[in-house]
Amino acid sequence: MIENEKVILYKTASTAQFPEDFQSRFHTHIYCQSGTIKFNFNNRQFHCKKGEFVFWLAGLSVTDISFSVNFKAIILLVENNLLTNNLPSATVSIDAYIHSKENPILHPDKQDKEKILKNFQLLYDKSKEVNHRFYEELLKLQMQVFLLEMWHIFEDELDRKNEVYKAEIYTKSFYN
Repeated sequence: MIENEKVILYKTASTAQFPEDFQSRFHTHIYCQSGTIKFNFNNRQFHCKKGEFVFWLAGLSVTDISFSVNFKAIILLVENNLLTNNLPSATVSIDAYIHSKENPILHPDKQDKEKILKNFQLLYDKSKEVNHRFYEELLKLQMQVFLLEMWHIFEDELDRKNEVYKAEIYTKSFYN
């Protein structure tokens, strides 16, 4: 791995390829293709399975990471400064930040899964175009597109959770 690499894309079955400092230096995005990953985050244990997406913010402690024997994933690591210096919207970033601290696992539908994987690849590809005349600007814009796409998926999940919550409140008030 190059010391100043900003974006890393793995297709892996373990954390053996992870940089030693990945939790402090990178925002971690994992799309689970098969098997499971278990981890502790914010004093809670989580279990991610095939078809789910995990997001860990840089600097937050994720412990007791374990993988099933059939675990396979596509993992995208994005350098902390690249992501945080290119937030396109403060308001939406706050919602996404709060959501990801409480709910680090997303449950994307097939269309969102395809968007996630396409955006992983696009961001990674742009990060490799270091000889492009406008490399920095291009990478910043691609980072913003990536964030907007991911936030769209976060917001959809928040909307679904809010609908379930409202339905539970309505049901409780109706039957009490």
